[in-house]
Amino acid sequence: MRSVFLALLLLVLAGCGNKKDVSTSDNTSSDKVQAAVSTEGVIVDRSGEEGCGFMIKVQMDGNESILDPGPLAEDFQVDGLKVKVKYDLSRRQTTCTGTVPVILAEITKK
Repeated sequence: MRSVFLALLLLVLAGCGNKKDVSTSDNTSSDKVQAAVSTEGVIVDRSGEEGCGFMIKVQMDGNESILDPGPLAEDFQVDGLKVKVKYDLSRRQTTCTGTVPVILAEITKK
């Protein structure tokens, strides 16, 4: 009986190690994969496509890219609006095909 109790105690203690936060928050520093990038872009309305909404079209490494910032404030939900953005790339998955998930640090109308 004593050995069964000891075995159970060891299993419980082994399971009490460091816990990694597995939250899916969009704006945590652990989601970032590089330092902040500042650039100009244009808001594009892709809400007609499954899993998409308002995105930001930018030039990234000489190529046009579509950033997925997650939900934008209502003031920025205007197709064709020119903006300045500061963002970090994110590790979160995007639900909109062909977009790059980002965490917005700043967004202003241009």
